[in-house]
Amino acid sequence: MKSTEFSWRISILLALCFSLFFLWSVSADVGGVLAATPLPAATQTAPATQATIATDDAEALLDTGFAEAKAGNFEAALEKIAQASKLAPDDERIRNARELLERYVVGWRQIKAERQVEYQAAVERIRQYMIAQKHLPKLDKELAEKLREKVGEVIEAFNGAGNSELLEDGQPDDVEKLRTRTTKALDESRKRLDEARKILADQQGAYAEMFRASAATLEEKLDACKGAWEVLRTATARQRMDGAERLRPAESDLSEALIDIESISRESPWKAALVQARLARQLAADKEKLAGEQWFLSFVADVEARGRDAVRNAKWYVALSAYAALVDLIPDKEFYQQSLKAIRRHVRVLGMYGKAPSTQPADNEAVSWKEYVKNVDADMVEKAIQRLNSSYVTAVDFRKLTRGGLTSIEILAETPQATASFPGLKDEQAKARFLHAIDKTLQNIKKRPRVDHLDLQLALNDVLQASERTVQIPTEVLAVEFTDGFLNELDRFSSMIWPKSVPDFRKQTMGNFTGVGIQISKEPGESLKVVTPLADSPAYRAGIKTGDIILEVDGKTTKDMNLEKLVDRIMGKLGTKVVLRIKRQGLLSPIDIPIIRDKINIVTVKGWHRQPGTGQWNFTLDADGSIGYLRITQFTNKTDDGVSEAMTKLRQAGVRSLVVDLRFNPDGLL
Repeated sequence: MKSTEFSWRISILLALCFSLFFLWSVSADVGGVLAATPLPAATQTAPATQATIATDDAEALLDTGFAEAKAGNFEAALEKIAQASKLAPDDERIRNARELLERYVVGWRQIKAERQVEYQAAVERIRQYMIAQKHLPKLDKELAEKLREKVGEVIEAFNGAGNSELLEDGQPDDVEKLRTRTTKALDESRKRLDEARKILADQQGAYAEMFRASAATLEEKLDACKGAWEVLRTATARQRMDGAERLRPAESDLSEALIDIESISRESPWKAALVQARLARQLAADKEKLAGEQWFLSFVADVEARGRDAVRNAKWYVALSAYAALVDLIPDKEFYQQSLKAIRRHVRVLGMYGKAPSTQPADNEAVSWKEYVKNVDADMVEKAIQRLNSSYVTAVDFRKLTRGGLTSIEILAETPQATASFPGLKDEQAKARFLHAIDKTLQNIKKRPRVDHLDLQLALNDVLQASERTVQIPTEVLAVEFTDGFLNELDRFSSMIWPKSVPDFRKQTMGNFTGVGIQISKEPGESLKVVTPLADSPAYRAGIKTGDIILEVDGKTTKDMNLEKLVDRIMGKLGTKVVLRIKRQGLLSPIDIPIIRDKINIVTVKGWHRQPGTGQWNFTLDADGSIGYLRITQFTNKTDDGVSEAMTKLRQAGVRSLVVDLRFNPDGLL
């Protein structure tokens, strides 16, 4: 079941629960009025007294049942209210409450059953992926590589297919072309699958058998999806919508089958198992029981062993995958959390300093560490420390911060790959003396009864002097790493904006810049992808759409270029032109879109929806305009003006209450 569907159903069930609360509250008041009316004298007999006792018992059971419901124990609540209904079968309040809760419990049981099915499916996938992890290395290396390549072709062929969303939005002529393209793509994918099966045709053993079973499932899902496309009726919009609805389950099943066969073919299937393990934990009804299950214990032990081995061999990205998963699976284990923190610092060092910077970086190279630390000095760090001491919102634990800064420098020195940028670390004796000096400072900090901001500054001075005597790491590098280390211990919102990053920071916080106005994302080795064009931007007016793939920027491929370089290429001087080559789903070939760069104003205050025609934001949430809605996406120097303008409109509309939505706001200027 999809997460959106699950959330919707939970909302419905909660609405029923609130209905139960309302019914109980109102009925209790009515019952009180009735109870205050004395019975006629002729009816006050022993049987009436028994009826009164039964009614009182029913009321008590109703109260207990509602308390159970409020605590989330819905089945226990239903049991109490059912007992109350037996004692007072003619009581309409109790009967209605029982019916409401019965509907709630039926829905909740269905959701629990579906979650259990999904949980078992995730556990089964973990089992399969770990079988692949165990047996795939035993396969002939060349054979395994051919298999991975062919499975990649299966998926690449499938990617040429259309989907239910395109069907729903398309017109009859376009849909017929889409149907032809999709069936052709599914046929091609099936053909590549047959070729993949032939690679293991003569192989025996657990892995080969599992692959054949996975391939058979995928074949079945490919055929089912193709069959669903072939029988579609597409003449009217309603037929296309109905067809899209029928297609979605087939698409979902096919996607899962593709994920399975790709996961058991990849070089490290255990990484795919990490995803399923996280999912299993989310779906598990009893987290404590899960922690004791044998599959879970075995899996955690395997991942931890892989993580330890990766740390020993300085394979930091592998270690990061392992320990990040372990923290998610067992979040209260301090050892995992501390290990993950250290590994993340090793990954940072590897990414920043893992190879010596070239004198003329190619387009696909990230900004070198020399560019990043340019113009940094120790005085900047001392000023930041003074600001912390004088202006931070709460008392700062400078002992903790000092340990964080010194530990960051230790990790820098202990990351083997850092020798590529800092040759002094290759001298083991010099590195040992450097680490000894850092450890000595750490021990002194540990012994001190009180540590303040001056001790943090002195610790940085100790590091700089020790480096000068031994490994001779540049001062600006030590300043950056020490600062990042101690700020990492402060909170997740505080960071240092170094000189290299100041222009970008100002661009974000000032709320305007020159460019084309698109939000973009990029995966390593993949082309640039449009997340969304900004409203009323040059890109929006030129027809750039969410999901577009930017293949080239002014004739330069985006596949091997890093994101920062691509941003620099797309942005530029006001009034200049940039040409984006776009691949778009539904188009048979790429198109070139020229865009004239213009000033981009970032709108950070948004409403509930845009008004038709004008494109202006509507800041009211309900039909009669009594509830206002403001969504503040970040804080720039224009946000306060945006809020003031919106509030003026809300006052004019007679709004009586206001929702301010700060979800996903990354903050900004104070």
